[in-house]
Amino acid sequence: MTTAQATAYRLGEALLEVDSDYQPLLDDLEHAYGDCAVDAADAAIHVRCTARANGRLVTLTFDAPAPLPNLAETAHALLRTRVDFQHFVLRDGAIVNERAGTPLVTADHTTAIVDTHDEPAELLLNFVVGVAQVAQPSMLFVHAGGVSVDGRGTLIIGRSGQGKSTTTSTLASRGHALLGDETVGLRPDTREVHAFRRTIKLRPGPRGEVVSGRLHAAPHVMRPDAAGTICAFVRPTALFPDEAVSLTTPLTDVFFLRSFSDRASVERFVPTLAHLDELQALTMSLSSVISWPPSPAHRLVRYVRIIELFKQCRCWFVDLGTPDETAALIERTVRNHDDRS
Repeated sequence: MTTAQATAYRLGEALLEVDSDYQPLLDDLEHAYGDCAVDAADAAIHVRCTARANGRLVTLTFDAPAPLPNLAETAHALLRTRVDFQHFVLRDGAIVNERAGTPLVTADHTTAIVDTHDEPAELLLNFVVGVAQVAQPSMLFVHAGGVSVDGRGTLIIGRSGQGKSTTTSTLASRGHALLGDETVGLRPDTREVHAFRRTIKLRPGPRGEVVSGRLHAAPHVMRPDAAGTICAFVRPTALFPDEAVSLTTPLTDVFFLRSFSDRASVERFVPTLAHLDELQALTMSLSSVISWPPSPAHRLVRYVRIIELFKQCRCWFVDLGTPDETAALIERTVRNHDDRS
């Protein structure tokens, strides 16, 4: 039997405290969020998760400052958008594997029991982190890269495979604090970006010159992602060891990756609901999808909130050249920022 271990992670405005005797959960948290681990931290919100294993069953008990939604519904958010997981259906407060006729998750508002025999990869990890996100109602968690350029919060938005991680990591290699490679937190009322530093996933293909050089020397793991592509997984602190970490920064610029081109270029625009297709990229990450409401009507309200936030910033379409050329252009664009423009 594994001895229970206690760990804590700073995720957005919350401190997630995990007390677990289930080693795979501890290992996944360390691999994905090791750079967010803290010994102690001041946080507005404390979320506690106790995980206890009994054979193939793991019981998760949560303590949060405000009531949580039904945890089976929360976990199902991780499965409903995946074509290969449509045999997991939500029924009477449980997630049922229709192929086997057995429950995957049985839950109420504070406790969830998960059958790890049927558990899809990293379900527990993303579920536990997702509950910490749900406990932060003032925050919007989105699929985006984020850096702080001279103290100016800069978002990089694009669909999977569109160059978001490459562009974000190349910007970070130029000395800008990395806020997140895949997910960041937004606080609309203060127009702030909050760090959410998951381990960076670098797909095969072009990379920034500094990133390529450092990756050879930095400890990293090569393994397939959810789509089966062999990627390099590396912690931000391993790739950028001298970086000054920033937890929060005012949001000033938002860059939507549009297409690959012979030469990098930017085009300013004002976001509206006509750009809904581009905005949908904000939901396309398992590390942020739980925090998004399931109904189309409620999602539309969320998009309107984000549009209003982005209208207070400068928004740009980006056609990507080489990673270094694109990062340099984004850097110049942010530095030329004029609050009156």
